[in-house]
Amino acid sequence: MATVLTLPAMRRELAELLHWSGEAAQTGMAVEALFPDADHQDMPARQWFLTHADPERTAERLRHVYAVSPGLLAVVATRADDPRAWCDAGRAAYRLLLRAAADGLTHDINAGPVEIPTLTPQLAAELEPGWRPQVLLRIGRPSSPSHTTPSVRRTIQLR
Repeated sequence: MATVLTLPAMRRELAELLHWSGEAAQTGMAVEALFPDADHQDMPARQWFLTHADPERTAERLRHVYAVSPGLLAVVATRADDPRAWCDAGRAAYRLLLRAAADGLTHDINAGPVEIPTLTPQLAAELEPGWRPQVLLRIGRPSSPSHTTPSVRRTIQLR
């Protein structure tokens, strides 16, 4: 997160996906889901994020959250790193997300470690040799229902 928040292009891209909890939104996530102590200050969520989100403080808080969270970190990895492997990884991740949804869980896709070239080797070092991480997910129960974006899908029932 520290890396994401210090890269201007990624920071601007993430800002476009944020809204305040309680606002009607079709995509993205509530600012409070990333920054529980965020103060609305009568400004748009995007503006608050661009001017107030502290990369180092946020990264430290998230390190603590991940260390004590009852959630699960899941890595979808492949032996190859080509279009076929990407499709296979996407299908596997989708099946995992459907299973989680059927069990009433939510997810958080952590794209940075698999999309930023300098972070990929760090994540790969956590895997058995020869595996290339493609997707990193955190699966669990949200601390507040307001921190999730409702799905437009119908209820999932797997057999």
